[in-house]
Amino acid sequence: MAKNRSNNKRASKEAREADAFIKSSGQLLQWIEKNRALVVAVFVGAGVVAAAFAGYNWFSQEQELKAQEAFYQAELSLKKVLDAKQETSEKDKKDSSEEKLSDAEFSKKFEVAIRQFEGVIKDHAGQRAAVLAGFSLAELYKDHQKYENAIAAVDSISKGLSADQELYGLAHFMKGTLQYKNENCQAAIQSWQLVAGSPAADFIHPEALLRQGLCHEKLKQWDEALKSYSRVSEEFKDTDSARRARSFLRLLKLKRSEAS
Repeated sequence: MAKNRSNNKRASKEAREADAFIKSSGQLLQWIEKNRALVVAVFVGAGVVAAAFAGYNWFSQEQELKAQEAFYQAELSLKKVLDAKQETSEKDKKDSSEEKLSDAEFSKKFEVAIRQFEGVIKDHAGQRAAVLAGFSLAELYKDHQKYENAIAAVDSISKGLSADQELYGLAHFMKGTLQYKNENCQAAIQSWQLVAGSPAADFIHPEALLRQGLCHEKLKQWDEALKSYSRVSEEFKDTDSARRARSFLRLLKLKRSEAS
């Protein structure tokens, strides 16, 4: 009997967590829309996009609610693994940062969460929760330096997005960042160009253009880098991206003058 009561309490607690997670979505959407600049700063700096956008009010429809519930279960599975690692690290007084795992070790450790995220993407294609699942899966792969897998995760959800959706820009922004980390600057530039060409993603246009400039400079495409930095500094004067672009622009001009 005691064991049954314990199981019932645990089930009730998880049910309340799921209800709260879904119920808060509408309120979180309003906060995100009012604080878009802050959300962008978090996304650009940390890459944590799934949690930030989990509050969209698209979850009101029945199919979306089912997708969101599946997404929540996948996030819960991932959280359990990460919490267990944190507890082990603290007990052994080790660094709690993620270790470099082999493909086999990674698959074994995150098998349940990966399978659940992939299930949300496949079984709930077209729902916004499936897009968030793709972001979370890509983030998990990225944290373990498995960039090809992360890019594939973003590709699995970006195909269903159109350029007039904000998540289209965010998906290609993330893809470009992953390609850059994977030492493929040319592909990253192409992804960030898609971001810059999406009207719905205007809030990350400055950063996408700035990163194009950095990649052009890394590829020693000096003229293209100058154009990107100049465009950011002129068209988005009051942004942090513009201030950084002006610094990069001065440094690049100085570098070229010293080389000539």
